[in-house]
Amino acid sequence: CKAEIFDPDTGEQLPAKKVRGSKKGNRILLVPARGAAVRQVAGEGPETVMSIYTADRLAGRLREDTEYVSSADLGNLCGPAKDGERVTHPTRLVTDKIGRQKRLTVPGPTPDFDRPAMFVPAGITHLTLLADGDSDPFFTRAAMERAVARHAAPGRHINVAWPPEGFDFNDVLRGRHHGRAAS
Repeated sequence: CKAEIFDPDTGEQLPAKKVRGSKKGNRILLVPARGAAVRQVAGEGPETVMSIYTADRLAGRLREDTEYVSSADLGNLCGPAKDGERVTHPTRLVTDKIGRQKRLTVPGPTPDFDRPAMFVPAGITHLTLLADGDSDPFFTRAAMERAVARHAAPGRHINVAWPPEGFDFNDVLRGRHHGRAAS
């Protein structure tokens, strides 16, 4: 569900933006740690991150040292691939302008450290990256590998949490993944 924003003068519906200004290299702090943050839970969108926060709260797993952040999108979570690195998708095909089919390529797993991605503070020793299971699995896996490599630091433990394939963490929170086919 996105915000509906209307121009006060014309009544025209305006596009809802999650971020004002540049998101590259930035993050949206959704839930700050109640003490010094050493753990971070990070995902693409606020809905994904807040679903995990809600599940943690309901299960009594909240910690004072954990912050919950959104990167605004997958590209900012993982950053761009090095030198435009691309890898061939194992199954998906694309058709060019003259009707030829070829394998789709997606950004590879090697990060380009010279270009921005979401900021992770140096004091974070435990980083949980939230993947989306309702996106293309091959594309998302390459992106999450890139995010792990990009955010690696001495003494930092990184894990990637995956929802069931075809679903996101909000589906899991709402129990929509039980006995239903992914759309």
